[in-house]
Amino acid sequence: MMTHSFIFELIKEQELIIKLLAGAESRRDVIIEDLEDYKDYTPIVRRLLLARDRETLAGINGVISDFLNIQPQLQSIIEILIEPYAEYVVVAREEDAVKAMAFLKENNHPSATFLIRDKLMPVSIPSSDRERLTKAKGFIGFATDFVSYEKQNDDIVSVLIGNVIIMESFQSARKLPVSIQRNYRIISVMGEQIQFGSVWTVGKYEDSKKGSIGCWKRQRVLQETLDTIEQYKTNLQDIQNRIKIEQNDEKL
Repeated sequence: MMTHSFIFELIKEQELIIKLLAGAESRRDVIIEDLEDYKDYTPIVRRLLLARDRETLAGINGVISDFLNIQPQLQSIIEILIEPYAEYVVVAREEDAVKAMAFLKENNHPSATFLIRDKLMPVSIPSSDRERLTKAKGFIGFATDFVSYEKQNDDIVSVLIGNVIIMESFQSARKLPVSIQRNYRIISVMGEQIQFGSVWTVGKYEDSKKGSIGCWKRQRVLQETLDTIEQYKTNLQDIQNRIKIEQNDEKL
């Protein structure tokens, strides 16, 4: 009698997990659909990406989120740095940008902002300054340390954040040598910035959801959802095995 009651409870738990699994799978499908439909981008950028996918417009390489991934450490700080470029459309050559602009004009859309790869002038921090910085009090790292990307995309990453230094606090950033402050962008772990010595940005930053930033956030939610689905499937299999064992014991 006790075994029968226990089986009943297991069946109820199984039904709950099946319901939760179905909900997670539904969320997964919606997220994937939104990613494939470029829901995080403005109508202009979305139009260009869809035209690229439908092969009605050539020369569009992608958007910023296609070329680098943000590592978990200091994630929000890197997002702050990338946000100004979140709507940039990457093309290989100037001619590709011209074609894309013509496409937008023909369809009554205003122009987008293009990052033209063969015109990029990569920036970096010289080894002499790197050595000085690694010894500075409050130094956390260089922004490029907290992203991952293919070597072939070094030019894009360099232009975006190749000259960015991350410091523990705004106070430690201010104590860096004037020559460092004037030549590079410096950001604290709280998001405060000193840009080329003369531009300070302080205050609370709002969480962004646009462009590449929104895309990265949606991809993280997708991965979390996929992990949840796998956990539900494992739990479901465990319960089904337990039900079989209990049912066999009940027959004995």
